[in-house]
Amino acid sequence: MHLSSLLLACTAGLSGAAAKTTQPILFAGSYTRQEAWVNGTGKGIYTFKFNASDGSLTPFGVTQVGTNPMYVQGSTKTFSDGKPIPYAINSVGDNSTNQPGTQTGFVSALTLQSDGTLKTLNTLETQGAVPVHISLSPNENFVVVSNYANSVTMYPLKDDGSLSSKTFHQAFPIGSNVVASRQASGHPHSTMWLPHSNHVVVADLGSDELHQYELDQENQTLKSIGSVHSLPGSGPRHMAHHPNGRFAYVVGELTNSVSVYKIA
Repeated sequence: MHLSSLLLACTAGLSGAAAKTTQPILFAGSYTRQEAWVNGTGKGIYTFKFNASDGSLTPFGVTQVGTNPMYVQGSTKTFSDGKPIPYAINSVGDNSTNQPGTQTGFVSALTLQSDGTLKTLNTLETQGAVPVHISLSPNENFVVVSNYANSVTMYPLKDDGSLSSKTFHQAFPIGSNVVASRQASGHPHSTMWLPHSNHVVVADLGSDELHQYELDQENQTLKSIGSVHSLPGSGPRHMAHHPNGRFAYVVGELTNSVSVYKIA
């Protein structure tokens, strides 16, 4: 299963939804320091109790989880301790310990405590600066992190939900240069797993491409199966697929657009 032709592009607004968990708990990441694009004043990762009957949220807890834990991905799978595990990134560009001379962000596996706070299981480098997105494979055995600087990294998950060492890393150094200030190199902004398949799509804002990969579970890696071009200068950022599994929708950040693709 893969993306095929571009069917439609139109202007539209952005929306998002929280990941489902086995408990009615919502996780909200935040920027915790000032950056060039945001004055981050958050205190960490916030948890809220969600009332499904009226849609209200009740503050539950807040946990400091490093700097800029701005994206959190919940899970539905119960691991060995009987709890689903949320994953969070630190959107930073710190000096790498594993690869001196390079910059990195961080990804953490967490557990929810009874008081609404979070406990860190483990934290690993993302091998790329400024991670901005996390996705889980359909069987929730792998985590994929999008590093805005220009790469994607994948980690297998252990039985307790913690992160194993990376088994896949791909850099995207080439940009489209249509919008020179934003597209001088590749900028993976998110990944999306296609429904009922082991295929994952990388939205590359910098190259105006949707890179497609197939998961090789036995070798714990991703294999390239081609790319689909988006509109020049559109800057694909985030994606969602229709519940019927036949269409994918891609937000173009740089043109304030939404494009529709057929899933074949």
